[in-house]
Amino acid sequence: MQNSCKFNHTEGAEVLAEYREDFYAGRPALTVNAFGKGKAYYLAARAKEPFYADFYGQLIQEAGVSRVIDTELPSGVTAQMHTDGENDYVFLLNFSGQALEIGLAGQAFTDLFSGRAEQAAVHLDVHGLRLLKRAKAGRS
Repeated sequence: MQNSCKFNHTEGAEVLAEYREDFYAGRPALTVNAFGKGKAYYLAARAKEPFYADFYGQLIQEAGVSRVIDTELPSGVTAQMHTDGENDYVFLLNFSGQALEIGLAGQAFTDLFSGRAEQAAVHLDVHGLRLLKRAKAGRS
């Protein structure tokens, strides 16, 4: 009996990974489809670590996304940046459930809550927020 399911049709997408065994053997598990200047990825599987870290890391590199602060942030800490054209405003948020020290990779910041100059590291309380200002990246 022939399988009439349509979920194995890639409709022009490039197959990046296939299932190797069981019912889905030979069917796409990961595809990419180029559209205009972008790409759409479809993951039809439940993967385990380190797949997601590797996969998203590759996408970030391919897209040319750069870090807000040139340092590895601990799990549960995010950094977002907004700019006014002259200054960058960096929001550090701690969702990790523990107090942490965040290295600043020697970049010069001003803490907008305290007014202190920060360069080495900043302390983030549990559920803490730090708002830092620096000269816009690329400006002297």
